[in-house]
Amino acid sequence: MSILGVVLDGGSRVNVISEDTTRELGLTWEPILFNIRMVDNRIVIPKGIIRNVRMQIKKQAGRKL
Repeated sequence: MSILGVVLDGGSRVNVISEDTTRELGLTWEPILFNIRMVDNRIVIPKGIIRNVRMQIKKQAGRKL
């Protein structure tokens, strides 16, 4: 499956992805009991945490990684 335009940072401690993307990828989350303060000071209540996500990154023709 390919999903274009999804931003992931494999080096960060917390990745935020939309609920639609998690459904499209078939991922499930574990409930958590904390909030996240975003860089613009909004408080976000996460749906949960997703662990051990396997990724495969392919180079597209004509694009530099």
